[in-house]
Amino acid sequence: MGQERREPESWRRYAERERLVWAMNATKWRETTEAMRHLIGGPPGFRIKDIRGPEPGAAAWDREWFYHPKPWETIEWLEIHPDPRHDEILAVLKGIGAPVSLEEGRIRIWGWLRPGASPEFA
Repeated sequence: MGQERREPESWRRYAERERLVWAMNATKWRETTEAMRHLIGGPPGFRIKDIRGPEPGAAAWDREWFYHPKPWETIEWLEIHPDPRHDEILAVLKGIGAPVSLEEGRIRIWGWLRPGASPEFA
């Protein structure tokens, strides 16, 4: 008798159960990652909070925008490391229509919103 394999909970079921509201769609995620990859001076650092994961730690910063900010469907938020191009990055994201807020000097792109969450969008 073999061990039964447990299927991981679907992100869709999780989002439904937690009553999450999708704030960002796949098209906007693609446009955002393309824009960040092609910024003059190189892509900014970022870290991700997954809908089912813990808050990312201080060492969780990454710069690889091609493969790493995926799967988009489960990104609760993506935070951009403080960068001297802050105003330029914010303008690009607003042009895309990405839902962004400023959190302790960092730009945060919202993929999902939890019940009761009310970020102050920039």
